[in-house]
Amino acid sequence: EVEDLLTVDGQVFDSLVEAYVYCNEHHQHCNDYYDPVRDDDADSDSDDDSEADYDGATPELSQGEAGLEADLLYSRLRPGGDDLTCPASLDLGNRMLDRLYDWMRHVDKYKFSTTYWEEIKALYPADESINPAGLPLLGDLNAEQRAVYDVLVGHYQSILRGESPPPLEINLDGKAGTGKTSVILMASLEMIRIAEEAGEKDPVLRSAPTGVAAHLFLGRTLHSLLMLPIKGRNEDDVSPAHLTTLQAVFRFCKYLIIDEKSMVGLKQMGWIDKRLRQIFPAQADKPFGGISVVLCGDFHQLPPVGEKTLFSRYSPGDIAMTLNGRAAYRALGTTMRLTQVMRQAGEDIETSTFRTVLDELRANEVTKAGWLYLSKRVRNQLPPQEIATFDNAMRLYFRNEEGHRRSSQKDPGAAYGPPCHRRR
Repeated sequence: EVEDLLTVDGQVFDSLVEAYVYCNEHHQHCNDYYDPVRDDDADSDSDDDSEADYDGATPELSQGEAGLEADLLYSRLRPGGDDLTCPASLDLGNRMLDRLYDWMRHVDKYKFSTTYWEEIKALYPADESINPAGLPLLGDLNAEQRAVYDVLVGHYQSILRGESPPPLEINLDGKAGTGKTSVILMASLEMIRIAEEAGEKDPVLRSAPTGVAAHLFLGRTLHSLLMLPIKGRNEDDVSPAHLTTLQAVFRFCKYLIIDEKSMVGLKQMGWIDKRLRQIFPAQADKPFGGISVVLCGDFHQLPPVGEKTLFSRYSPGDIAMTLNGRAAYRALGTTMRLTQVMRQAGEDIETSTFRTVLDELRANEVTKAGWLYLSKRVRNQLPPQEIATFDNAMRLYFRNEEGHRRSSQKDPGAAYGPPCHRRR
């Protein structure tokens, strides 16, 4: 009703003009492009504000926009179509509610220590110990998992017997849910046990490219463990002092196990190989400094950021460290593969169908049957009670601006919206 437009923020105005003036001063809205076109705009040569050259073709997409939905793509055909979201920026700090807020009462409210992270690390030290309670029993391993377990534990037992077996150089493949992490942790725990019985120290170091992956793997990040250079800076060789520290960390290490190999790039692999050769100079002529390396993961998962994947082909522009990384990766001469999914291990129709659809999605080969199965979760197929559970669920958006818009819709008066997640 027209009368409803006279009420803004609970305040009733005598005329639509007064309501509009108030709304214009206190709110931000998308440009609806209903205003008359000014003469200077009509004469402008800018392609952004003119439809004169539109020939009905689909707008060209930049890399990273290929996943936009059709309605967003065609919205670009309107004047000012580059702005897909409302607003392009929340302009935090410059909104009227920000300017009217009394910020002085927050001055010096929080004291920030220059040693904050050191204090937090000391307060919550990283725990890399393995809890056997969260692992399956040895008898519960399937044949593929048991083979990996036996190779690792058997190799270390050979070393403890005084033998000199060649280092393991294993590429361990396995899609999500096949139990790669579980079998590695079980083998690590057993190797620690037999090392203690022999009066030796823990011979295994575990690592991963990211902090989250390393935490779940009960290890450390590759950059932290090996003091790898950060992209764009500190790409010189490690200093003598740092090298001494690294050699102390790796003093008892005989096995380096790296998880999430899909996120390891060729250049980073080259640095891993080089750093291990520096740590073990007596075996600098051998791949990875002569220690055993197990590289685990699934190449169908996230790729490395800003680097070539380990399986990428040679190109003339490859730099020396990329070439070194390719040689190091190819030095992993043994491949072991886990194929049996344990995470969805049920054999009922629902579980087996879901497992099949996950495999189809992983390989980008979804069948009609899989599509129909997933279509059961389309919104208009769900009861109202279940639809309501999505009101406060985390949402994923293509762009930060879209997430900010959603945050503003949920809480228009908030100075800062809740964090949103970008699609990679």
